[in-house]
Amino acid sequence: MDKPFPLLTAKDIREMDEVPRRHQFNENAVRQTRSPGDHLGLTAAGVVNTARKPT
Repeated sequence: MDKPFPLLTAKDIREMDEVPRRHQFNENAVRQTRSPGDHLGLTAAGVVNTARKPT
């Protein structure tokens, strides 16, 4: 059975490209984000998966 649209699985989210985002006031603070909301067509609300890598 095909998965219903617009379902995203955890595997789908893990496979998304991470985008590095640098903090506006601390150049040493960088987080890696994925935006599943973009893939679902969300425009008025956002869903973001954020991870901070150990330094």
